[in-house]
Amino acid sequence: MISNELIKIYQCLYSHYGPQGWWPVYKSDSDYTSSRKAYHPKNYKIPQTSFESFQIITGAILTQNTNWNNVVRALYNLNKAGINSFNKILTTKDNQLAEYIRPSGYYNQKAKKLKQAAEYFSLLKQRPMRNEILSIWGIGEETADSILLYAFHEPFFVVDAYTKRFLFRKKIIPSTKTDYSKVQSLFIHHFPQDTDQYKEFHALLVQHGKEYCKAKPNCAGCFFSENCPKTDFNDQLSPA
Repeated sequence: MISNELIKIYQCLYSHYGPQGWWPVYKSDSDYTSSRKAYHPKNYKIPQTSFESFQIITGAILTQNTNWNNVVRALYNLNKAGINSFNKILTTKDNQLAEYIRPSGYYNQKAKKLKQAAEYFSLLKQRPMRNEILSIWGIGEETADSILLYAFHEPFFVVDAYTKRFLFRKKIIPSTKTDYSKVQSLFIHHFPQDTDQYKEFHALLVQHGKEYCKAKPNCAGCFFSENCPKTDFNDQLSPA
């Protein structure tokens, strides 16, 4: 059963790595230079402020085609420049905005994406609709679902390259090129529809992809096996 397999995978990853505390948010200058300070394990109430929501949405766009360390540098630049809201993005000149986010790569395109997103989110009065976010220039399914899940606590499982690679190697999907919606439907139909567990599962798959299930896999040192330690699935997500 796929349901049992996904739960077993989740249990194994969680028991090894523990709660991940995604999506990182930054509250002080020191948070930007700390490897873990911006994360919040077992605190599933974040974001609690408009600035935290702004960081998550902006970060989800900036992380396209780059690693998170580069995104952190870009977010730090925006914060130092006082750009801490979508209205501030809209009033910042395009070339200035591009320069602030230069560390994230593709900075001219991403500046345009941020401007387009700012037009939508600055006017948002209610919970966003997925189709509306997808209509924003430069935002695809992975970015949209990251925003919905982490910024608005909506139950949309995020599918990324790490997820597809892992599921392919576990022979759960036929290819790493399997359609996004088909992979997402596996989690929607065969895993508890809980936003907190969706966040953890996605973050755990990313962590495992960075540690072991890389493009060139490190199987020799991988802990993942049929004998993976068990945890109580129902008790893992009690808020701190």
